[in-house]
Amino acid sequence: MNDKIRFLRKDVGTIDKELLNLLEKRFEITQKIGKDKKEKGFPIEDISKEKEIIDGKIKDTHLNSKFIEELFKTIFRESKRRQED
Repeated sequence: MNDKIRFLRKDVGTIDKELLNLLEKRFEITQKIGKDKKEKGFPIEDISKEKEIIDGKIKDTHLNSKFIEELFKTIFRESKRRQED
């Protein structure tokens, strides 16, 4: 493997680590949201809010809209799982 590929893979690895750290922070915040929802008697799932977030993210990027939708549905699913625990 040449040095350029090795260097680029190192960069990708750094970005992957940052992504995971950001997801951990996001899940910490959404757990607080879930706790507040439970205390106030609100349902954990809010489909209209999820759609609003996904639509906004699609508008904010040039990435494939189907990818964005699937990515955020996965993130929401994990957030709700953590909130229900």
